[in-house]
Amino acid sequence: MNISLKTIQRFAILYSIVALCVTLFFSPSWDVAGGLVSGAIVGIGNFRLLAFSIASVFSGGRESGRWGILFALKLLPLITVTGLLILVVHVNPIAFVAGFFSIVFGIVCEGLRAAVKTEAQG
Repeated sequence: MNISLKTIQRFAILYSIVALCVTLFFSPSWDVAGGLVSGAIVGIGNFRLLAFSIASVFSGGRESGRWGILFALKLLPLITVTGLLILVVHVNPIAFVAGFFSIVFGIVCEGLRAAVKTEAQG
């Protein structure tokens, strides 16, 4: 099974764009649109940092210990940015979670795509 991180990110971006268009069509509100966009940016950025740090830890180089510490410390900026966006900028928290969910949607879609591709091959 071949799963691509770039395809996961593409599915996440596609979900974010569709969700933003649907939201702006039914309820044109800047706090909801801002929540969707900021949630997607934070979610995809967090996913990229997570993938990079995990790849660095398992590469076996001498830098892997440093990335292991950074992997553990990445949660603090994530909480800080999320808190600032919701409490200070006043983005809609439900829209933020929906935007953050875009990466989960991307992972599920890529897993299904890889499973169907594997099933068709053998």
